[in-house]
Amino acid sequence: MVFCKNCGTQIDDGLKFCPACGQVVDEPKDDLSGDLGNSQTFDPNQQYAEQPPVMPYDPNQQAYGEQQPYGAPTGGVMGIPERNIVTCILLTIVTCGIYGLYWYYTLTEDSNKIATDPAPASGGMAILLSLVTCGIYTYYWMYKRGEYVDQYNALRGRQSSNAVLYLILTIFGFGIVAYCMLQNELNQIARGY
Repeated sequence: MVFCKNCGTQIDDGLKFCPACGQVVDEPKDDLSGDLGNSQTFDPNQQYAEQPPVMPYDPNQQAYGEQQPYGAPTGGVMGIPERNIVTCILLTIVTCGIYGLYWYYTLTEDSNKIATDPAPASGGMAILLSLVTCGIYTYYWMYKRGEYVDQYNALRGRQSSNAVLYLILTIFGFGIVAYCMLQNELNQIARGY
């Protein structure tokens, strides 16, 4: 066995590079006495180059060590960003409902991240179906979003019945309240609650 001159890691015989730092390994030279020489001995008092930090495993990333794309939401659990509910309501009112479509899209995408369905409807598809069905799809959409939150909570040992509540609020014209309640649930999930 030999030790790396750069970092002091023990290196198996036959390796040409240090597995820790990549330094080229000098081959030990046998002399007549069988001594490997002083160049391959490990000195515990010697200062070695600092090792780069090890990247912790993040189960929310697509592959180990893969970087998030530029502009991707950061923070939060499962990549769900927190959104200020009051700001979302005000922007929806100020833009005469245009921001509401964007909010609808983001609620769909964020709730899909906690869904147990193998292929939930994307945000764009949900908007398209709502427009084509003159808003009828929205009732189904609200029920499914609440169901996703209920399933997420059930997996963590918490009881909730958001699916029926969201549907009833939407039927009676309080869809914005259901949006706010769904956003609040997603914000709590983003905080890790």
